[in-house]
Amino acid sequence: MENNKVLKWVHSLSVGVDEHCSIKSFRESPMPLTNARGAFSHVLGEYILFGILYFAKKSAFFNESKQKVRWEIKPVDLVSSKTLVVVGYGNIGSTVAKTCKGAFGMKVIGVNKFPKMVTADEKQWCDELVGLEEYDRVIA
Repeated sequence: MENNKVLKWVHSLSVGVDEHCSIKSFRESPMPLTNARGAFSHVLGEYILFGILYFAKKSAFFNESKQKVRWEIKPVDLVSSKTLVVVGYGNIGSTVAKTCKGAFGMKVIGVNKFPKMVTADEKQWCDELVGLEEYDRVIA
């Protein structure tokens, strides 16, 4: 920043900008810093939901059985009876929570380093929102 006098704006393609904010001269400069918050929430949210259903419904087992023409009965998990713990509950986590709660009726617990900074809109999709000090309890 100090070596480039034409630099007017910094944009991070990721949500996290902690590294930029850790530089005192950058924090104190008038240079705007923007990030990609919200840009990937729905795509990543859908991918996470895919993973939940993939494992709960034993997709790998049934796909292998189909390829081997071996028809076995195997019990699958009912997702609506599960609790989802979202570590890093923010924009992406709340999108996942919204879908899991709406589509499956799952109980959702959000874990965030700074729970007071989670917006009311994001918070509405979790049954409980805790800080990192509660991590061990909610994961158990």
